[in-house]
Amino acid sequence: MKAQDLRIGNLVKTPRGIKSINGLGFKDTVVSSKDYYATFNNLHEGYFLDHCEPIPLTEEILLKCGFEFVRNNDEPFYQLIKNGIVFNSDYLSVEDSIDCAFNIGNNLLKFKYLHQLQNIFFTLTNEELTINLLTKNK
Repeated sequence: MKAQDLRIGNLVKTPRGIKSINGLGFKDTVVSSKDYYATFNNLHEGYFLDHCEPIPLTEEILLKCGFEFVRNNDEPFYQLIKNGIVFNSDYLSVEDSIDCAFNIGNNLLKFKYLHQLQNIFFTLTNEELTINLLTKNK
């Protein structure tokens, strides 16, 4: 997961569960070099990005994002329509993660992590993707 792919509001896995990013920046590491550091809503501590993980898209996550299961000619997939924009995803793959795809003209944009879906959704709709995956502080 690259810092340039993240924005405020993205959900990522931290050592304390799934959290929403509220700040990104640099912080000194133990060896006196700087590395990307994120702070999170409802958490008094932040984490270096190498301690955070992207959240793979799964059936559960897509359904919590408002996607609906569609079976079209025996090819199941998930779909979300917002402001006339259609987001389609492939069905469950080998490792229970899902690849989402969005057609823009003749180009197919593929992504498989929640923060990527959040970013493309916001870019195309100018609205935040509604999803409730946040865990409480431990």
